[in-house]
Amino acid sequence: NSEALRVSLVRVESLQAGRLTLVANGVVEQRDGSSLSLEGMRVRTLVRISQAERLILLDRPELLSSFQGWGATLEVGLPFLRAAGLPLSQGLAIRQLEVDDGLVNVRGSYSVQPIDYSQLAEMAQAVERSTPQTIDIPVPAPPPPPASAPPQATSRLPQGGN
Repeated sequence: NSEALRVSLVRVESLQAGRLTLVANGVVEQRDGSSLSLEGMRVRTLVRISQAERLILLDRPELLSSFQGWGATLEVGLPFLRAAGLPLSQGLAIRQLEVDDGLVNVRGSYSVQPIDYSQLAEMAQAVERSTPQTIDIPVPAPPPPPASAPPQATSRLPQGGN
């Protein structure tokens, strides 16, 4: 059951040739109520934009397994998380997303919605109508004056100039 799977991103490792390698932890709730957790999963995926669906798509994600031996490392990718994507916020429109050479380059726009001043005024009036609360804060007593007053200066400092 894919709805029972919860994946949390830990870090992004590799950004090359349009692909990301994501390191994540996963928890899946099983039918008997117990949970199974996986830590340090590595998923390699292409990243692209679906403007019609307003999603950042993780295209062809693969769960990576690494094997080492005889001085070499072999990495095998198994298909994983079909149709995974991240929804874009309401005002965000991304036209282009490129991943290469350690960088993510995004081109798009963000539309700031106008402020609803009538709703803002209603909120201010509701705050004004609320019952004021008094908070008493104890003020420490001022320190007592010194036992003897400091000597007064009787001479003037030299004047500069002439």
